[in-house]
Amino acid sequence: MPVGCPEPRQLQDLLLGHLGESASVRMERHIERCDRCTGVLANLTAEDSLVEALRARANVVLAPADQNAVRALIPRLHRLHSTATSCRKEPLP
Repeated sequence: MPVGCPEPRQLQDLLLGHLGESASVRMERHIERCDRCTGVLANLTAEDSLVEALRARANVVLAPADQNAVRALIPRLHRLHSTATSCRKEPLP
């Protein structure tokens, strides 16, 4: 691996959102200039145990009572989000 290039594991961490903001920005800048890292990144999968678990549960059928509970929660979550964003003085980065 060329000097200055991140390891494939670090590139995968970037894909999965496991890096902090400053590390992500540094790595993104490097990838913009590095064809080799762009190629490595294109061949990586953005999966980890959490993604796999979520995919495994994607086909779960909820009982009618649970479906109703979820439907009732969605508008409440939207209201919470609206309230939170209206209280913010500065936009999130």
